[in-house]
Amino acid sequence: MKTVHRQLLFEGTLSPGPTHNLALPSLLICPDGSILMAHRVGRHKNSADGTQRLWRSPDGGGTWSPLVFPFTRTPAGQPGEFRTAALSAISPDRIAMFITWIDHPVGKGDVPLCNAVTGGLLPIHIGWTSSTDNGSTWANLREIDPTPLVQPCGNRAMVRLDNGWLLAAFETYKHFDDPSPWSARSAVITSSDDGRTWNPPQVVGEDPAHFRFHWDQQVQRLRDGTLLALSWVDDKRKPGRSEIFLAHSPDCGRSWPNPKPTGISGQFSTLVELSDGRLLLLYVQRTGEPSIRIRVGKHGGRVWEPTDSLVLHSQTADDLAAAAKQSYEDYLRNMARWSFGWPTAIELPSGELLVSYYVGEDDRSSIMLARIDVR
Repeated sequence: MKTVHRQLLFEGTLSPGPTHNLALPSLLICPDGSILMAHRVGRHKNSADGTQRLWRSPDGGGTWSPLVFPFTRTPAGQPGEFRTAALSAISPDRIAMFITWIDHPVGKGDVPLCNAVTGGLLPIHIGWTSSTDNGSTWANLREIDPTPLVQPCGNRAMVRLDNGWLLAAFETYKHFDDPSPWSARSAVITSSDDGRTWNPPQVVGEDPAHFRFHWDQQVQRLRDGTLLALSWVDDKRKPGRSEIFLAHSPDCGRSWPNPKPTGISGQFSTLVELSDGRLLLLYVQRTGEPSIRIRVGKHGGRVWEPTDSLVLHSQTADDLAAAAKQSYEDYLRNMARWSFGWPTAIELPSGELLVSYYVGEDDRSSIMLARIDVR
């Protein structure tokens, strides 16, 4: 396995402005064979003007043309930051975009996303839309209500299950002014009627003692129908010492036994099942040698090669240094300044892996694209 080509795809502007921060990409091969990309754009990594850019490539990632992101206001009709947009195919001729948005107080500028006293977040929502013309036009954005869970953040793509149901994964926070103890939980929610209504959510990973935080859950359906839930877990007693966890659902997403550690130290991660059956884990490592790495797995992710197959990206900046020897709340606030990450990947018909991620410094960041020979 080796990197064939790496390029700076979309560059954040040098001076502060509405396109200073480009981050959080998502990739999808559409039914017509074109590639769709969505990524965040804004003045800062956490800013009220945050929205999404959509791009299409007709030639396997060689050239890109802009598409119109269809939403300027949230379903409630208020201004909001469109934080993430995760793309997936939910039928042979239909794709979905799972969106998280954040309400920012009108007329108050950039109120911090996270309350420095309580650790709570501004109002945050999840919803979805779909397209039957490869992302040229989209249906209305519909909010998903995960009651009794609150403050959901969905960073990863929706999944169509073998029984025809839709599944969306998310993590939970607490309200901005809530002083009570908390920890991020990972959860899933399913719909049996194509998203018109949603069943009560199921918690996949949580810690009632509020020491462990479960972040950025991805649910992946393998070709044999196996469902994997991937997340990374922090312990507030050891800020920055993160580990990747994996859970298997034995019954098409109806239940999720407790997530188990993979033994891999890392943070945001994604899975790609190659056409030859290999399972690739792309993950961010912020301790030791900051980097984005790829590891090969087998047996449904229960076994991983003991060493990394490839270091995709090395970062000189230490994103954890600013919160070293400080409180976990300082560590959480420092997340807003992390300078790289969010790998997303697709396997091309050529057999190459196309990977996108963001890199930057301070508030400025750009979108990178890499091609990898996975033979």
